[in-house]
Amino acid sequence: MKQSGGANETWLELGLNVVAPTVVLMFLSSDDRLGPEAALVVALAFPILHGVRALLRSETISPFTVLALVSVTLTGGIGLFELDVGWFAWKEAALPCAMGLMALWTARGERPAMTLLLERLVDNDKTAAALDSDTKRAAWLRHSARATLGLGLMYLLSGVASFVLARWLVTSPTGTEAFNVELGQMTALSFPVIGLPTMVGTAGVLWMFNSGLKKDVGIQVDDLLS
Repeated sequence: MKQSGGANETWLELGLNVVAPTVVLMFLSSDDRLGPEAALVVALAFPILHGVRALLRSETISPFTVLALVSVTLTGGIGLFELDVGWFAWKEAALPCAMGLMALWTARGERPAMTLLLERLVDNDKTAAALDSDTKRAAWLRHSARATLGLGLMYLLSGVASFVLARWLVTSPTGTEAFNVELGQMTALSFPVIGLPTMVGTAGVLWMFNSGLKKDVGIQVDDLLS
C-alpha cells in the first residue's frame, strides 16, 4: 500500500529533526571522526534545512517554524560559543513556555489562539455561513477559548518537562564530545517523552473542540475546511 503524502512528510520530519541529528551527535562527535564542533554543525543543519524548506514551501510564514529555527540556532550558539551548559535547559523550556503563555493570554480575548490557527485552515465563507447567529458565534468563541486554554497549559507542561529532561541529561561542558552525546540522547528522548504526549494532548484538545462545536453549533472543523 502506498503511503500518503502526509505520512511521508511525517517520516521525513522525524528523520531530519530526530534520527539524523541523534546519529551524528552520538556517533560522529569524537576527534577521530568529525569532532565536537563540526558534528554539532552537521547535526543542526538537518533541522535548520528542514525548517527553511518548510518556510519556502509555505504561502505564509509560520511563526512556529520561525521559533523552531531560532531554538535550533540558539542550541548551536550555546555549543559553538561554549556557553555555560545551564543555558541549554533554559533554552529548551523557553519556546514551549512562551507559546503556552501566549496562548493563555489570548484565551481571554476576542481572538483566542485557536481561532488564529483555524483561520489558516478553514474556508472563511463557510465559517461565516455556519456561524449565522449570535448564539453560534458565542459558542464558537467559548469553545475556541477552552481549546486555547488546553493548548496553553499543555505547552507550559511540555516546557517544564523539557527543562527537567535537559537538566538531567545534558550536564557536560559545551564544546565537548560528551556534550554532543548527551545532546543526542536528549534529541532521541524528546520525541517519546515530550513530543508524543504533546501530540496526543493536542489531539485530545481538538477532539473536545470538535465535540463541543458539533453539540452547540452543529458543525465540525472538517465541515469548514477549504
